[in-house]
Amino acid sequence: MRVIMLSGEYPPHMVGGLGKHVADLAPALSAEGIELHIITPIQQDATSITIEGDITVHRVLTVVDSETDIYAETVTINEQLAAYALEWSPTQSCVIHVHDWLGSFAGISLQQAWQVPLVATIHATERGRWHGQIDQSQSLQQAIDHADANLVNQATRIIVCSHHMVNEIQSFFGVPADKIEIIPNGTNFTKLLTSNKDLEAFRANYCSPETVLIYTIARLVHEKGIHVLIEAMSHIFPHHPQTQLLIAGKGPNIDQLKQLTHDLGIADHVTFLGFVSDADRDQFFKIADLTVVPSLYEPFGIVALEAMALGCPVVVSDTGGLSEVVEHQVSGLTVPPDNVSALSAAMMEILTDPSKTEQYINEAKERVKTVFNWQQIARQTIQVYQKVQG
Repeated sequence: MRVIMLSGEYPPHMVGGLGKHVADLAPALSAEGIELHIITPIQQDATSITIEGDITVHRVLTVVDSETDIYAETVTINEQLAAYALEWSPTQSCVIHVHDWLGSFAGISLQQAWQVPLVATIHATERGRWHGQIDQSQSLQQAIDHADANLVNQATRIIVCSHHMVNEIQSFFGVPADKIEIIPNGTNFTKLLTSNKDLEAFRANYCSPETVLIYTIARLVHEKGIHVLIEAMSHIFPHHPQTQLLIAGKGPNIDQLKQLTHDLGIADHVTFLGFVSDADRDQFFKIADLTVVPSLYEPFGIVALEAMALGCPVVVSDTGGLSEVVEHQVSGLTVPPDNVSALSAAMMEILTDPSKTEQYINEAKERVKTVFNWQQIARQTIQVYQKVQG
């Protein structure tokens, strides 16, 4: 079976979780015998076709106007991806697989040109990011929401990562339940555990041996709730003065968040790491005493899954897919989103009850291995391809 996968991100061009999802899913699909072609944009060098393992990667040079917004830029990129694909024009039948609205315009164009099935994985929606409400004065929000709606209506089949996302897609766009498949995100458990780094030396770069390390990694935007975590930390320090919070990631809210740490008088106890590599991200999970995912909106929650795989206890918001990844008081703790007191109390519970925390860690590792592995996810995805091909 030939699959044409359109993705706005693919290594080495990675921005967020979508690119990581595609990078992990692709080799698992290939290992199951799928002839996989990934078509992805680049903004420098020249268009190229490379064989990476058993995957054919088409990196298409796209030219965009840097003055336009993300919607106009995405439309332009998609037009160029579709033009490339039509010129390349596979001669045998295929399934097209796109991820979010970022690849929707090209995916729909090719679906109509080739008369083949279109599978869409919806990782998140614009309306979901704004708690179900689109600001009618914001043309960009409206445009992206329209692209989301057009994709879910045009797609032959929709894949989402959680029951929460099923409800979101049905509620927002009126999509029938029998058009939607739930396939969770996953993590490469074996790969995560492979490391030759000296963890003691790595930890010493950030704190003294007696310091309690709390870690989070996210794009620094409002929906990730990092401001809630910082406020919760101000409740932790009086009881645990040796605690340090490490915040990894970039985003438009970084200056605002830094100012918040100064306003709360805890700036010396919070370190903004900026961008961290995948390898370092995993080391932080290993050296941290606790990982917190305080999101206000989270369709799945891959950060929690990675922390669980690497033996770091987790406290997460009871929102979206996070509540399906972490089972409260079984594989970690969940708290109501945007609730500073509940979050600080749960963090204190993890830090002060090592016996129960160890139980959470063991259960979490087992859950990752048995439920959230990429080979199983690839097989479920192939079943969707087979359904749409008839």
